[in-house]
Amino acid sequence: MLWWICGIVAILLLAVIIAWRIFTTADVMLTATSSIRSQDALSDVSAIDNNEAYNYFIENYYRTKDVSLVSSSMAYIDHDEAATVASMLGPTSGFYSEVFRANPDRLLGWIQEIDSLLPSAKQLFIGALWLSNSPEAKKYVEKIRTSIASNWEPITQDMIEGEPLDLATYYPQHPTDNDMLLGAFFATGKPKYLTNIIAASTNYNNREDFMVFMTAATAKWALASIAQEHNIVYTTLEAHLDSYHGDERAIISDIIAKSKLPSGPEMLNEQMEKIFAQQKAQGQWLEYLENIPKP
Repeated sequence: MLWWICGIVAILLLAVIIAWRIFTTADVMLTATSSIRSQDALSDVSAIDNNEAYNYFIENYYRTKDVSLVSSSMAYIDHDEAATVASMLGPTSGFYSEVFRANPDRLLGWIQEIDSLLPSAKQLFIGALWLSNSPEAKKYVEKIRTSIASNWEPITQDMIEGEPLDLATYYPQHPTDNDMLLGAFFATGKPKYLTNIIAASTNYNNREDFMVFMTAATAKWALASIAQEHNIVYTTLEAHLDSYHGDERAIISDIIAKSKLPSGPEMLNEQMEKIFAQQKAQGQWLEYLENIPKP
């Protein structure tokens, strides 16, 4: 569907970096730089019935705040066979949680619509309802938790354990966390949701922990890609540059430099492939690298 920077691991892992579709989700909120029609061409969309319209809706919601298309977007996900829980839970949860939070007067109506979705699609919005942290949303999640939670994917169950995360302060631990924070950004346009993605990207030189590296690498790729189409991401990167020094500053500088080049994201993909090859040659990360598909 869209981009979602990060995506799926092992499969959910490199699909992330090689496919962020801001929302296919791994196709929606990450192919951040997906080829979409101009704003004029989509300005009169009254319903979302294809990937192009859905991607445009997500990537531009913070500019338009067109709540009239929220129901249509949820219905589209309900019928999209590519919208798996593994690939879309992060971006869907991050994006819709902020939409739900900002529109309390519409929330009960949206909850009714979510309740009518197919089980697989319904899971995608359970996390968003929980993260929105509204009494109505939490009440609904608690209501259905005992009846159908046993059939949910483990990642859905994990998301609704404990108190809802504060996405403005949450530090990414996994590539799909990047997707979740980017989703919140696209719903609000608030740079605070980019701050910890930028921080996570500075771990790019880590060669000890595969997941730390993948979180950093997908963050780096996504920021460079999205900055090409969204100036607020570019200016946020520049604003944070002076907060870092040494290798960390160099990493952020590289993100900024790559965002200026049409081939920049692809260059980062190639850079990552070289790192994978180097690690594999050294006998490192083999339990992960052997399961990563070639792009």
